[in-house]
Amino acid sequence: MLTADLVRARKKGEMLHLSRFRGRQREEAEHLAERYLEIFEHGEGERYADLKEAIESIPTPPSLRKVALGLEKLVFDRAEFEGPGELDPVAFRREVFEAASAARRDGAFDRERILAEVGARHGIATVEEAERALFADLKEEQRLVSFDRIGAEALVELYELSQAQAVLLRAESIEVDVRCGSPAAARKLFRTLKFHRLLHRIYERGLDYRILIDGPASLFQASTRYGLRLALVVPALRDCDAFELRAVVRWGPERERLIFEWKEERKGAARGTSPGLPEEVEELYDAMRAEGGRFEVEIADEIFDVPGLGTLVPDLRFRDRETGRVIFFEALGHWSRDAVWKRVDLVQKGLPHPVLFAVPSRLRVSAEVLPDELPASLLVYKGKLPRKKVEAALVALLDAG
Repeated sequence: MLTADLVRARKKGEMLHLSRFRGRQREEAEHLAERYLEIFEHGEGERYADLKEAIESIPTPPSLRKVALGLEKLVFDRAEFEGPGELDPVAFRREVFEAASAARRDGAFDRERILAEVGARHGIATVEEAERALFADLKEEQRLVSFDRIGAEALVELYELSQAQAVLLRAESIEVDVRCGSPAAARKLFRTLKFHRLLHRIYERGLDYRILIDGPASLFQASTRYGLRLALVVPALRDCDAFELRAVVRWGPERERLIFEWKEERKGAARGTSPGLPEEVEELYDAMRAEGGRFEVEIADEIFDVPGLGTLVPDLRFRDRETGRVIFFEALGHWSRDAVWKRVDLVQKGLPHPVLFAVPSRLRVSAEVLPDELPASLLVYKGKLPRKKVEAALVALLDAG
């Protein structure tokens, strides 16, 4: 993924626009990409530093200097480098330095002899190999072991997509109007948002949905990890039929507040598999299935909308084996207190089915915020989602109804 300094963007008024390729620039960019990829496709076993030197020796048109740097980063991101086997370079270096220090005290210092002797104790056959092992933990000394192949045209397309993702890393807030084409496509997108633990609200708008997402720059403490998770949602967004995105971003050295807009139409684009469940929900799901107790458990595929208040996308669906009654489940482990109050509003305005919400104790919300007469309850937990407490809460919710 690109960093902000590699993005080709310009400010116009209050808007931030990505720079597009002009004239022969795209063709030249694809030619550069082809040269870079050729180096890596034949570079197995080569040092990181040598690969970097080979790429940077390729002539680059001045107008594409930033593009070249971006393509270079994307190529290196697709590569895996490793040091020399199981040898610990730090321990090996310490052993060599200690031997050298002792040799100097004895007046018998011979660098090649010391490297050969210490290397031999670790199965290293030559002085040259010992030299490489001495600083093998440095990035520049690691060697290419695998490369995720891609075509030159696809790499340039990835560069263009990565520019937009890099802009969103600086977002305060994001508003997306999206048309998913089918309920299955919508569920895939919503589950992706939840899987990546993004703070979001969903509102149904006829055939479309409006999604409001908190950006990394809106958090009390800006989180690189959160920003990367946000960028990972972009492919799922592009799998929908169409979207229009508007983001408030902090851009440039002065972190000026600007507007970034991005829209695409890709009818019938939805493909691939849906993401899994958030980790804590998946652990609960596996535990409930393994137990085989009173409740059958399934991954929920329903979407519930309360006009004017928003949309609920539950994680799981529990079915009572005795009565067949269904209770939906949503974990709010990564959410804010505000999200909990929004769920309370949804329940009070009339959700069509009973729901059990699980809320971590760190959010400091009491289970009593949902009155007994409402078809929902709130389970407060610490750490992992406790299977027995979830089962007890499900039973209590059934008895109350």
